[in-house]
Amino acid sequence: VGYFRWRGYLCRYIAPVEDCDSIPILAVHGFAASCMQFTGLAEALHFGREKPMPVYALDLIGFGHAEKPPLSITQYVWEQCVKDFLLGVVGRPAVLMGNSIGGYMAQSAAAFLGPDLCRGIVLLNSAGPLLSMEDYQKLLQSSGGTVLERMRKGYGEEAQLPQYAPPPQ
Repeated sequence: VGYFRWRGYLCRYIAPVEDCDSIPILAVHGFAASCMQFTGLAEALHFGREKPMPVYALDLIGFGHAEKPPLSITQYVWEQCVKDFLLGVVGRPAVLMGNSIGGYMAQSAAAFLGPDLCRGIVLLNSAGPLLSMEDYQKLLQSSGGTVLERMRKGYGEEAQLPQYAPPPQ
């Protein structure tokens, strides 16, 4: 476990216990989680393997043991934190892996970093961007509605697709 100072704020991270030649993985957690969700994966990919895979994971600003600064934290802040961590701590090309909103952060960072620094992306139950209600309504209008609405239009009402109902508790 280490700490990375990002723009004056401390962010906790996990890193491999020893350096190895494999391309590292930078894991990005989801909303309200922390880097600790990847400790089991980091151990499984590193120990007892012929060719260990180094895994880095950081607490995004505002989560886990990272500082919770009094500022507006957006997806752009998290994306920049991921990019700066890769460049400053990992320090070499890596595979970006993200869970939930961390998947969106990994994709956004990868688009900026390009193939020279991002050697691949692994998405785990990935989420999309965080949108205001106004932007979400515009997106729905421009895309023809929700997925269910588009499916109903494409398959016709005779498909009788049911309304979504959450599972019983």
